[in-house]
Amino acid sequence: MASDQGSIDPWNEPYSGDHLSETLGPAYTFNVDTRRKFTMMPYNELWPHYFQAIKAELVADLADGNVTYLSIEHVGSTSVPGLTSKATTDLSSNTHHKAVIDVCIVVRKDEFTLDTLRQFEEALFWGTRQGGYQYIGDGGVEDRWSFKVNGVVPPRNLYVVAEGSIPLRAYISLRETLRIDAGLRQEYDEKKRQLAELCFDNVMQYCHLKRPVLRKIFLKGGWTNEEVDEAEKRTKRDWPAPTPADFYEEYDQLFMEGHKAESEASVATSPSLGH
Repeated sequence: MASDQGSIDPWNEPYSGDHLSETLGPAYTFNVDTRRKFTMMPYNELWPHYFQAIKAELVADLADGNVTYLSIEHVGSTSVPGLTSKATTDLSSNTHHKAVIDVCIVVRKDEFTLDTLRQFEEALFWGTRQGGYQYIGDGGVEDRWSFKVNGVVPPRNLYVVAEGSIPLRAYISLRETLRIDAGLRQEYDEKKRQLAELCFDNVMQYCHLKRPVLRKIFLKGGWTNEEVDEAEKRTKRDWPAPTPADFYEEYDQLFMEGHKAESEASVATSPSLGH
């Protein structure tokens, strides 16, 4: 794998392997702090390759389902060279998985309809290259559909968003600003690391405390304070004042809580508890 990296542009070249699993090493296992719902992973140069592999699977499955779209984008922390990213914790196997890869499929605004949603649901669930994706709602975010698939490495968040929507602008603005601005990238990276230690058992609190630096990033990316305020108002949440970057975070929390619940259920029913 390492020998191929010099000949591949990981941001633009299509994935040439047969299946995503061939590109991935195993998750790594050690004595995981079970209080910790997530940990931080240093940047890995393979992340863009993982995205390209996931994208290749999506392209094939969506083509089989005759689903049309404009583009498939790599977004989130793993799309920014040099930036740390969250990694999920699987308490049932005492394992930290690889970082979550955020993937965004863009569709035309006039095609962001219930009929299109049904097409995505069918194609993503029954796809032969990966499949298994389940629609988990919009999380109160306008112009976005969220999908999850469990039991795959690396874990990924899959979003379908409307062209010209606030979620899409937030994803692209954060990615492009941090790729270009080394100072802001370092500031954001340091804040993520600090908050990961402070809020290791509460992803929502972690997101909440990132808001000041995120606003700074969005303003550098061309947003006005009024536009960020409007984005916050249009994101319906049950905790204070979300920001555009919350579009990344909410389902990480649900995903990790789901893993914990599965782990606890497994322990409770295990016949080996008495030994």
